[in-house]
Amino acid sequence: MDINIAKADTTIEIDFESLPEVSKDYVINYGLTQALNDAVAPLAVIDGKVCVNKKPLDDTSADKFAEIVLGRVQKKIDALIAGTVRIAGTRVGDPIKAEAIEIAIDMTVRGEFKKTGKPLDAKAMRARAVELVGRNPAYLHLAQKRFDKRAEEAAEIAAAEAAMMNAELEAA
Repeated sequence: MDINIAKADTTIEIDFESLPEVSKDYVINYGLTQALNDAVAPLAVIDGKVCVNKKPLDDTSADKFAEIVLGRVQKKIDALIAGTVRIAGTRVGDPIKAEAIEIAIDMTVRGEFKKTGKPLDAKAMRARAVELVGRNPAYLHLAQKRFDKRAEEAAEIAAAEAAMMNAELEAA
């Protein structure tokens, strides 16, 4: 199972089946808890009215809040059981492709939106960037070059730090 580590711009492989049962239970409980709470994250009671993303729903009161929350939780459970969960489109498992999409947004898409006078809608810009990356391998090539350069720089830093540590050990 590949797990996306967004802050490191990479994925790691985890053999879920090799984990002890207590660890599997922890991961499943944590993931389900997070998924079900994410499903109701936009809900809140504001000034006595149930709101979604701070916008009041029609004909609702704070008394209906628990009913609405549990309804959304059940909808998420039903989607999990049916296998119809929505996968977030903003994360890409391939770090090179993710970099290429960001390059396309920075180099092309943002300018296209400004020229047409369209509002800078992040979802629409990302969709346009994905389309461009799919049609033009130059974005992937540039992303690979940037990725390789960052890896080379990281290796150089690690080597320099190791050399400093060795020098300190020898001096001690």
